[in-house]
Amino acid sequence: MKLLALWFIAHGKYATALTVLIVGKMLATAILARLYRVLRPTLMTIRWFAWADTTFFHWRDKIYAFVKSLPAWQQGRELILRMRTYLTGLVAGWFAR
Repeated sequence: MKLLALWFIAHGKYATALTVLIVGKMLATAILARLYRVLRPTLMTIRWFAWADTTFFHWRDKIYAFVKSLPAWQQGRELILRMRTYLTGLVAGWFAR
């Protein structure tokens, strides 16, 4: 994908090159996530991996809980929910018979 992006850059197609890079990054992330999901049970039999995995997700969950408890996070979430409700009503009004 990077070589293809380089080729597009060499031919002056910068937006296409950026698109190729973004799509490539998304595909790589999706493939890696799928591999992790499939291989995790086997990897958890390796002691150091099980320790690292458990430690990482423990700290991730603690940090995420802290962030979710912040007033700014709660206000932002409330704003998003209100906007979603408003937009749902707006779109439903357009398609009402």
